[in-house]
Amino acid sequence: MESRSGAARSTIAAPGERRTAYYAVPRGGRRAFLSRVPIPPAMLTFETVAVVVRDEKKAMKFWKDKIGLRVVTSWPHWVTVAPRGSNVRLHLCPDSRPEKGNTGFLFSTKDIVREEKRLRSNGVKITQPIKKEDWGTIFWFADPDGNEFQVIQDE
Repeated sequence: MESRSGAARSTIAAPGERRTAYYAVPRGGRRAFLSRVPIPPAMLTFETVAVVVRDEKKAMKFWKDKIGLRVVTSWPHWVTVAPRGSNVRLHLCPDSRPEKGNTGFLFSTKDIVREEKRLRSNGVKITQPIKKEDWGTIFWFADPDGNEFQVIQDE
């Protein structure tokens, strides 16, 4: 398949995997790689990241109703939620004494002002309002257990 720019693409993949290599196709017909760097297959992918919570059912309701994530699994001691279209899930891991603080989890959005306003209107605690940094724009929110999460704007 050739594009307007004169580049063609070829899909080279293992079963269940999609990788694309791009070729330069000069008007003479012979093709050459745009890059000779091999594209290695991914060895590992993220699937689930645990967030420690006091109450799975309360946490599931927060993530579903206030943040807008979908519930993927809801079994005893295994509740997971995820953004629509994402394969990475948050495991709401029960513990009677979770530690509060920065989880290191980062969400991204195309419109940070709209997203902060949406979360505020849903009753989510914004722990640090929108702030413009040298590297981008960010705000922080907390879940009912005091776990903090960051939201950045895609630039």
